Amino acid sequence: MVSLTFFGGVGEIGGNKILLEDKGAKVFLDFGMGFKDMGYYFSEFLQPRGGNGLNDYLELGLIPWIKGFYNEDIIRHSNLNDSKKDEIDGILVSHAHADHIAMFKLVRPSIPIYCSEDSYKIMDVFDNATNSNSSDYLTVGPKFQFYKNNKGELSRADRKKEDLVRNRNIIKIEYEKAFKIKHLEIMAFRVDHSLPGATAYIIETSIGNIGYTGDLRFHGRHIEESKHFVEMCKLANLKVLITEGTRTESDKIISEQEVEKEIYSKIKAAKGLVIATYPARDLDRIETFYNAATKAGRKLIVDFKQYYLLSLFSKKYPDIFNNVLIYLQPKSWHLVNKEGFDEKEIEKDYAKWEREFLTKKNTITSKELSKKQEKYVYYLSPFSMQNLIDIKPDKGSIRIRSTCEPFDDEMELDEERVIRWFEHFGITEKDTYQIHCSGHASYTDLKWMLSEIKPEIIIPIHTLEPHKFKELGKKVIIPEKNQKIEIK
Repeated sequence: MVSLTFFGGVGEIGGNKILLEDKGAKVFLDFGMGFKDMGYYFSEFLQPRGGNGLNDYLELGLIPWIKGFYNEDIIRHSNLNDSKKDEIDGILVSHAHADHIAMFKLVRPSIPIYCSEDSYKIMDVFDNATNSNSSDYLTVGPKFQFYKNNKGELSRADRKKEDLVRNRNIIKIEYEKAFKIKHLEIMAFRVDHSLPGATAYIIETSIGNIGYTGDLRFHGRHIEESKHFVEMCKLANLKVLITEGTRTESDKIISEQEVEKEIYSKIKAAKGLVIATYPARDLDRIETFYNAATKAGRKLIVDFKQYYLLSLFSKKYPDIFNNVLIYLQPKSWHLVNKEGFDEKEIEKDYAKWEREFLTKKNTITSKELSKKQEKYVYYLSPFSMQNLIDIKPDKGSIRIRSTCEPFDDEMELDEERVIRWFEHFGITEKDTYQIHCSGHASYTDLKWMLSEIKPEIIIPIHTLEPHKFKELGKKVIIPEKNQKIEIK
């Protein structure tokens, strides 16, 4: 008998935390953050407490209590009775979006995390190309530890105390090469999604094969990968398929190639600066904007984090890496835009990981950008709207919004704030274009996928409308949060 317990991904988009148990083997399928539940209790200015954060998460039901799973330092500080032995055999990562991995920060570094090479690189970006020490995806900094300093006094340890930083037990998987976790034989498959490294799994258990789609689509640049996974599921004669259902409300299918074509037409017609907003780590969408900008005779400008990401994927995207420009984001004292300061003084404005970009030949300042705005497509993060003050977009500038539409009140409020910034600089609704395709399969494609695979049991997750799957299979189990489903 196999049991599946759904601690997340139920009644919400994302937050996947699924525990599979079979004859003593215990494996999590993702361990992400449920943004809906987090948003119910917390906000930007109301966060779980550092010193008692684990108890905050547990009290509010945001994570399950599982012995032998969480970081020993946090457990010790939270005064919880725990097992010294690791009680979970591993976590299978579908992809490196926060709603699938964000709660890794609480997990013991000894617990094996199985992921693709590309997912590893994305987690590298989170860990090394941010100005925060709280990611803890690949390494784990000391938590609530002390050490004796040079004076013989106790000091609080942090990431600066490098000898206390530990590597996580990351195991990079190879696609379509079987590996085992205890007796479970697992095969990983590359699928198409709005992030590199998206992975689906087929797991051989004591009751038959179980498939897990993670997040996937059939309209991106790599449709053949998702279709190949469907073929492998057909051959595996699945007992259970755990599938995402994000877009059950939509039959609309727009391909990434159609998005590129439409973006190109808007860039070509624009008279001033083209300001682009798109998912920061979606390399397919970066490629779309790069292709469209280049064809229109413009240069794409990215920020530090995106260039760091491109450096990790430079072999896969050499043209983009070698030809984009890097926006020299003013920081702290704003010295990068001022004359008379040497490099050492300017460097002090930036984190260590950012400093290597300051001397690159392909950098561009706001002064340079503002002089020839008609030559550029400029990526602007919603968290960097102040850059518009330095650039001052020309008349005839446009905004291309290439992200999903707001789907909750908080997102709508954020977008309203962004709109006010653009309107202040003369970029109104008529100058704004929503051009996007989703990272998730449409309802039409989900129907096709399930009709091809014909699993004995369908379990829909990552959806607000699980009941719609009742139309798509003979036996559909709609899970409830924290429910253990036993399958014989």
